[in-house]
Amino acid sequence: MMDEQQHIPVAAAIIRDARGRYLIMRRAKGQYAGYWEFPGGKIETDELPEEALVREIEEELEVTPLIEGRLCEVGYDYGAFWLDMHCFVCTIGNQRISLRDHTDSLWVEAAELTNYQLLPADMLLAQTVLQEKEEAVLDEETGQVTFKPIRPKDL
Repeated sequence: MMDEQQHIPVAAAIIRDARGRYLIMRRAKGQYAGYWEFPGGKIETDELPEEALVREIEEELEVTPLIEGRLCEVGYDYGAFWLDMHCFVCTIGNQRISLRDHTDSLWVEAAELTNYQLLPADMLLAQTVLQEKEEAVLDEETGQVTFKPIRPKDL
């Protein structure tokens, strides 16, 4: 009898700054040390994905994210386990991040995301961001995220 593959639910933050860049973090330890990823972490039992995301970002980066809405869900088979990644569009305003669980952080243009050695599931997310070439916008009345074309902003 084969063991059922373990499913690991995680929440990931697609944090975008005022200049349209995305935050990626370099892992410090484990099998994928040195790889880049979108910040986030495991969803605990009886925890909503949004709650897990806020907790993980506060623990890892020492900032409180503002979740603008759910972007997508990415699944990836890592062999030993199946990753179920709930992805949220977030901002952190002018808060300064700390590196508690990572060795480095970068703010990267969407077109450059796939130039980095991202974790496999994060690469799928980055490719989704690139393919959409759109900006996620929260409708505050309905709570739904819609997309509009990204236009260069005057800085």
